Amino acid sequence: APARGVVMCNSTALRDIGHLHCIDDTPAKQGCVIPGTEIPVGGWEVVKTTGATKAILLSWNYRESMLARLASTGFTGRVLIPLPETEIVSI
Repeated sequence: APARGVVMCNSTALRDIGHLHCIDDTPAKQGCVIPGTEIPVGGWEVVKTTGATKAILLSWNYRESMLARLASTGFTGRVLIPLPETEIVSI
């Protein structure tokens, strides 16, 4: 739940899409929701418990490490990377 992701969720229709979850390494943020939304924040176990096949990378400045970590959870699907240029990658 990085600040830029909070802004993106609150300034777009993203917050209105159902069944969203946010992953954050910060224990203090886990168990909360993204401010201004009802999107729950959890740890990496969310990937396995939800069976997600789509993801949005809100910490695009950590692109390579986040994609590698997502793949290491067993995630297979598509990842939207909104900035600096919009891109969709498959894992």
